[in-house]
Amino acid sequence: MLAQQPRFARRVAAWLALRAPARFKARLRTVDLLHVTPCDRVLEVGCGSGAALSLCLARGAAFVAGTDRSLLKLALAYRSRRWAVWMGQLQLHLGGPETLGRYGASFDKVFAIDQIQHFEDKTRFIRLLYDRLRLDGLMALAFRHPSATRSDLLVMSEDLRLSMIAVGLVDVRVRQLTEEVPPFVCVLGRRPRPSHARSNEVMPKTRSLRVTAPALQGFDGGSGERNSPH
Repeated sequence: MLAQQPRFARRVAAWLALRAPARFKARLRTVDLLHVTPCDRVLEVGCGSGAALSLCLARGAAFVAGTDRSLLKLALAYRSRRWAVWMGQLQLHLGGPETLGRYGASFDKVFAIDQIQHFEDKTRFIRLLYDRLRLDGLMALAFRHPSATRSDLLVMSEDLRLSMIAVGLVDVRVRQLTEEVPPFVCVLGRRPRPSHARSNEVMPKTRSLRVTAPALQGFDGGSGERNSPH
């Protein structure tokens, strides 16, 4: 079964790429940055019709959960992935991250694509996802703004980075996911073990911008880096 996984993943990726190239690239690279493995339990908030869920399943994730506020989108997600639901690999929930308290801190990877910019209280949204993470678990928040300039994008990314640090995440960094203008950007962080809690200090704005800007190199036409999370 595991030997067939790479071929299956490539087929899923090719099918999704034909549907929405820029959005697909963002989903694919977000899942790549999370390094989903066959032992992982993964949660996507705002899963829509389930394209990123398929990418996680194709990589052999042990369990995948998706939540969305649209019943229609969840129905579409179930329709094409009911085999995973029947096998107990996939669960779908109507609502936001606040509906997933039953799971506790049980996920190795938690992510949301094109969701964070729609929440007024971004810190609360991050906290809800943080509470679903196991120790050493990874969180990824990908977004883009249709009218953002390069400067706007840097400021938005930096604000989100500082919010994730304030909640308690460490190793927080910014990565550009796509080359289109405006591009998708992803901010990633890790929930620390108790001995490393609060090891990140919120750096002054001017210093952190010098750290963030290279990650968005290529906004004007080049390609961003794809460094793997630690």
